[in-house]
Amino acid sequence: VLVVAGPPGGGRSAVVQALVTTHPAIFAEPAVVTDRKPGKGQANGDAITFVSGKELAKLAADGVVAYQY
Repeated sequence: VLVVAGPPGGGRSAVVQALVTTHPAIFAEPAVVTDRKPGKGQANGDAITFVSGKELAKLAADGVVAYQY
């Protein structure tokens, strides 16, 4: 696990994109799954997958998602 941290506007997304582009066999962007409702302008599957709370609990129990809080 590699954590890319920094302040807002610090270039975290650019670093992640560079790693994914130059080393696709090693790095991938994480998939985000949440049980909250989509916000304004968000569509399911764009950057986030929206599921029900029950479905998220099952994904966590099945080991499909790495972290649930």
